[in-house]
Amino acid sequence: MSVNSLPTRIQNDEIVPIPLERESYFYRHSTVKFTFELKNVDNIIIKHSACGMLFLSDKRLMFISDDLNEKFQTFHIKLADIVSSVRSASINFFRNNNNVFSVTNKLRNGAVVNMAIEYDPEDQEDKRIFEDYYGMLITWTSKIPPVTAKNKYFSFKKQTPDQFEQYEPPPPPYST
Repeated sequence: MSVNSLPTRIQNDEIVPIPLERESYFYRHSTVKFTFELKNVDNIIIKHSACGMLFLSDKRLMFISDDLNEKFQTFHIKLADIVSSVRSASINFFRNNNNVFSVTNKLRNGAVVNMAIEYDPEDQEDKRIFEDYYGMLITWTSKIPPVTAKNKYFSFKKQTPDQFEQYEPPPPPYST
């Protein structure tokens, strides 16, 4: 998870994230109010909120503020870093209403990120589309084992005490 370090570019007079290698975008919506609260393993709490554009890809959830002169400009979190994601009715950012998507994510490094995304009341269908994509992508990425030095390109299977066989890991459940 990173704050104010999302690489961006201008495309069609809009600021958009620069995609990662083989990253596919599923969702984009403007304007939402995005609020997050990070509690890291040292119990340090960081909280930011801004209005801007929300992006969801098969690898990341990203936010770019409308006002890039503010302290909080961008946010992104890799979906593969999320160990658990639990929807919550309210995380004390907003009153409980149908315009807000609230979720608590536990990350691989032990940190906890509470996020709330508030939509305009007329954007309920867009909120439901985001919820569907987010749920699908979180489920899919949680089934892919984390990339480690051992399984980055191949894994080893011991044949005999002094011999190893190289083999390719199975492909993801589907590709985009």
